[in-house]
Amino acid sequence: MLPKWSGDAGDTEKFVQEIADRIGGDKGDILYFQVAAADYVICGCDDNPKLSWDRIKRGFEASEKHYGVSMQNLNRIGYLASYFGERDPIYADKILTRIGDQWDVETWGRQEDFDKIRQWVSAVAPIAAQVRVIEAIAATNEQTPEGARYKAVFEKTYRELLQQCARSDGESVNQWEGKFKTLTNLGAKGTIEGIQIQSMGPVVTCLSKELYTFKQENATPFPPPPQAPYWIELHLDWADFAPTPAK
Repeated sequence: MLPKWSGDAGDTEKFVQEIADRIGGDKGDILYFQVAAADYVICGCDDNPKLSWDRIKRGFEASEKHYGVSMQNLNRIGYLASYFGERDPIYADKILTRIGDQWDVETWGRQEDFDKIRQWVSAVAPIAAQVRVIEAIAATNEQTPEGARYKAVFEKTYRELLQQCARSDGESVNQWEGKFKTLTNLGAKGTIEGIQIQSMGPVVTCLSKELYTFKQENATPFPPPPQAPYWIELHLDWADFAPTPAK
């Protein structure tokens, strides 16, 4: 059902979800985890379906609840946490700690590959945990009517800055696709106190320079937030910023 086998994009994801939903409950989630492990860990195929990471985790945890601890499943969910989608180093750290030295050669291939991932997870997990706290604060901020209104005003200005960089520094970008997140910490007057952009490339470099210049000059490109410090998170899509071809 994958596109390379004459299926349409998204067909596999819909099929897996429909079967798991039809089974329902923990058993449906367990099947969902097993499919993910088969596709991403065992097969390592190209064009893997875009499955739900949250449901994969639920399926693994349901499997442990019903059938007990399996080192094979522990290794597989650890692999998925380390490589799947945007990666989840916090969850991976928890799982790799449980695995200890009982790594599975079928899952990881070589011990040096397993050790590299374990080192990466150990370094990144604390940082990811801090980011998750910030994301929770930003989510709380926008739950109020005042916060929702402020986010709309902030996002309009932020998008304009990003679009300016796309026009001036976007010529070397080959593909305008993919979604990304940004986190910005604002001071009481609308000054920029902190910046995180979870993407890379010349346009991001341009935007970062622009925002850091505002920070250094203590400028106020944004209106005063509801309170300070004030974290705000944006979910953006590169396709929205692709330069319009000249006609």
